[in-house]
This record gives sequence, C-alpha cells and structure tokens, in this order.
Amino acid sequence: MEDHFSHIASLIGDPVRGRVLWTLMDGKAYTATELAIQADTSRPNLSMHLKKLSDAGLLNVEVQGRHRYYTFSRPEIAYALEAMANLLPARERVKCRDRSASRTSWSSRTSRGRARNSRRDPPVPAPGTSRLKPPFPAGFDR
Repeated sequence: MEDHFSHIASLIGDPVRGRVLWTLMDGKAYTATELAIQADTSRPNLSMHLKKLSDAGLLNVEVQGRHRYYTFSRPEIAYALEAMANLLPARERVKCRDRSASRTSWSSRTSRGRARNSRRDPPVPAPGTSRLKPPFPAGFDR
C-alpha cells in the first residue's frame, strides 16, 4: 500500500504531469496536443508523461478517429487533486483560482444543472451513473 501511494504521489508531483492533471480538472477531454500546449512541453515529452499516468490508472484514453482524448479515469482523482490544492496557503490558492477561473469545484462543475459551453464537455450523467463519459457520441468523428 505504501509503495503504491508513493508511486502515485510521485506521478502527481512531477511539474509537467501536475499541469496536465490540473488542466483536466475542468472535466473536459483533451488531446495530447492540447495538453502539451497547456503543460508547456513538447508532444514527445508529454506522450511519455501521459503513458505513465495512463499506466497508473489515473487517465482514460478515448480514441475518436485519429485523435486520442484524455480524461480522468474516475472522479476521485479530481477530488484528491482538489483536496491537495486546498493544502496550499491562501495566497497561493488565489493565484491558482486566477489562472483557472472556471475551475471552482469538481462537484459543482459536474452537477446536472450546469451549462455546457464546449462540444467536448462530457454529457450530463443520469443520477447514479459515472460522471466521466466519452466526449463524443459513438461514431462521431471530428
């Protein structure tokens, strides 16, 4: 248990992977290119980081045509990241909030009544189902 916890903590603690995970906090699915831009790294470097996160079970990959979309594999990952962000001193939390104004709370972003402003937003889930769904209907290809 301790070894697995240390491994997950080291994955999350890497600066590039941390930026990737923070980007995914808005609940949308992103391509590797979009995540590379957000993480300010090259696509080959990001590919290595995404593989590590996927192998550890932190990310799901949805293939849509020639694109691969990355999302959290389960909502608890976002909850854990949000809890970690709450450990920051108050002035640092304000900086994080300023950089990502739309990222207020995982639970409020995924509520049934929220407005969806992007075609990559996950569909609003039915009560009692998983919040993470494929970003597009089956057979849809951008």
